[in-house]
Amino acid sequence: MHESSFPDPRVLVLGPSDKHGQYGGYVSYVKSLTDSALSREFNSQLVDLFWAPRWPVLVRHSSGRLLSQTWKTVTDLAALMRMGSRYPSLQVVHCPIATSPQRQMEQVALLNLAHRRFGMKRIFDVRAGDFFTELSKAPALVRRAVTAMIREAEAVTVEGRPYMAPMREMRGHDPEYMPSFVEWGSTGARYRVEYHHDQPLKVCYGGQLNDDKGIFELIEAVSLLPGGSTSLELVGFCKDDMKARLLRAIGKVSGNEVSIHTNLAREDYLKRLAANDLFVFPSYHYTEGHSNALNEAMALGLPVVSTPVGFCEDVLAEGGLMIPPRDPGAIAGAIEELSGDPRRRERMGRANRNRVKTRFSDIVVMENWANLYRRLMGGAVPRQEQALKVQVGRT
Repeated sequence: MHESSFPDPRVLVLGPSDKHGQYGGYVSYVKSLTDSALSREFNSQLVDLFWAPRWPVLVRHSSGRLLSQTWKTVTDLAALMRMGSRYPSLQVVHCPIATSPQRQMEQVALLNLAHRRFGMKRIFDVRAGDFFTELSKAPALVRRAVTAMIREAEAVTVEGRPYMAPMREMRGHDPEYMPSFVEWGSTGARYRVEYHHDQPLKVCYGGQLNDDKGIFELIEAVSLLPGGSTSLELVGFCKDDMKARLLRAIGKVSGNEVSIHTNLAREDYLKRLAANDLFVFPSYHYTEGHSNALNEAMALGLPVVSTPVGFCEDVLAEGGLMIPPRDPGAIAGAIEELSGDPRRRERMGRANRNRVKTRFSDIVVMENWANLYRRLMGGAVPRQEQALKVQVGRT
């Protein structure tokens, strides 16, 4: 739990911090909510939902995992109680929703506690691209609890437009569209691609270097291309064992250069991406939503080859060339197609950069969040005044 540096926090955010060695889009999104100008305006506080501690002795058995999760839920509820009691200025509770049914049950409990005990307005913030799939497979108790929260929450938000219609059907009216965003000042305003027609074509991938991000398929695709036609840079974050596997795969490629750069500082990461001609995003990660890595590549002005996983197709529009997942041949074909058409690559890259600046930059999205916060607070009586009215009534 973070202590506020502001005297009167008005927004409570429920989500995991980056203090526990966790990384990924979900953690990055929570961090962006609590470290941004939005947080400074509304004095946001964080209840750190660091999911159940992985005690080796306990989590080997289902009963141990249940005990661990139960303990964590109790401590999170207690943290929320302390926060709500300490800061009567809190008016909104904002919860980015996880995909695990157990975590969703805890988040629903926390949202309801904040609303019923402290009168906070609830934001049910759906971030994952597999939300409805996972909900359909969840236990009946979880489905009922989550469906009730969608109908009852003062605000429901989605990061992908394809979720607007199903959420409208469940809720009875439109949710708020709140896409993922990139900090424009440190990305697009600072770095940009220089378009040129040189060979070999410089291809890159950026983000998490995991199996289901399609990295091995991308390496195989480069090996299928004519020698000397393409170079590939893998830039991102992974553990040592994954890096060793990638290096073994890279060692089997002949004819085209493949390099890997891991765990770089953000500035160095963006510089490396911006030195390339084409960004390939071959993910088939089942929880993919609106990818942060995709946003960053688009902000730099890179054209993109991508699978239609999550919300990628909607996010990219004319700036992306879609390919099927798990298909090295399709990746190679798309790279070869764009390699021979530099003007098309430039058009795609410029379209991506403009799309991020006008739709997915922090300047645009944070203002939409601020407007939602203000709207929810507009009809709320601050709890200091509620307490005063109670005291006056008793006298």
